[in-house]
Amino acid sequence: MPAVGLDIAAPAVAYGRAVGLLDEGFVENLETAPPSPELHRATRGTRLITVTGGSSFLSARTFRPLLEGRRELPWVAAFVLRTGSYRDTADGLAALGMTTEKDTSRTYRQRRFTDPDEQRYALAAVSAAGDDPRGEETDGCFHTALHLSRPVAQAAALPLHALLRDR
Repeated sequence: MPAVGLDIAAPAVAYGRAVGLLDEGFVENLETAPPSPELHRATRGTRLITVTGGSSFLSARTFRPLLEGRRELPWVAAFVLRTGSYRDTADGLAALGMTTEKDTSRTYRQRRFTDPDEQRYALAAVSAAGDDPRGEETDGCFHTALHLSRPVAQAAALPLHALLRDR
């Protein structure tokens, strides 16, 4: 299956292509414009969409034009910084027949903080969201939580905790 990349930053797409991570790459902003015919064609058979680090800039507007009208919806695996919320996107995906589960068993390290101010912000935001930053953000890195959105029947047949059990 080909790997198709999408970002609003041309250098990110170019890097992914240059190092062989992407078979195709598109520089588009689906928050502000519909997908190009080329992007629509390239993503027609997509079974998995991953988001790593962009969820704070995205909403259901990004996903809707790629998902509407499909017979089979792809899964969306979003690694969301614990400083933010995925609720609006999850609600938008729910309107398309998807449900979102959050992996509460662990966090996933994203990157080191650039300075003490960024860490202070993250500690306050994670705490305000009701999560405990000890052992994660207190150790000097942003952490994410996995949010997996997929068709309701598929999630019911294999809940996230069972899917991750043998990881």
